[in-house]
Amino acid sequence: MVEKYLNHYFARVDPVSGQIIFDTSQETSPVRFADKTFVVDDSPNAFKIRPDHYGLDGDKQYIFDSKYYYEMSELNYKQFAYDVLLQTLNCNCETYNALILPGTQHVSLHLDVKPEFRNVTLKNHRIVEQYVDVKTIMEHYVAD
Repeated sequence: MVEKYLNHYFARVDPVSGQIIFDTSQETSPVRFADKTFVVDDSPNAFKIRPDHYGLDGDKQYIFDSKYYYEMSELNYKQFAYDVLLQTLNCNCETYNALILPGTQHVSLHLDVKPEFRNVTLKNHRIVEQYVDVKTIMEHYVAD
């Protein structure tokens, strides 16, 4: 449901707040989102990462993951690993990373890595919690 909403109404990410901006007047987002699999392991395990909603648009990459609970109380390590690995893969891109959660529409900062913990070749590591109205998402899903 979330992916369908993103593929119709995603407009951009505000670079200051990290908030996902939706435009319900557009029929198709300029960015295509899909779950995508990346093999990140050369061992016999061949471990993969699989973000729920991944989009690449020129020099911007979007790493979004849907969550089905109303509150984040601990660091989402999986989303942080996505951030580090995919920034390394696409180091020339501006990376936007968000956890999409049910709730009243707003954005909250989940993680903003201190400069002393950042790799000099990577950009800022920041993850936001984007809360979206579930009823709106569901109504859009069943409308088509």
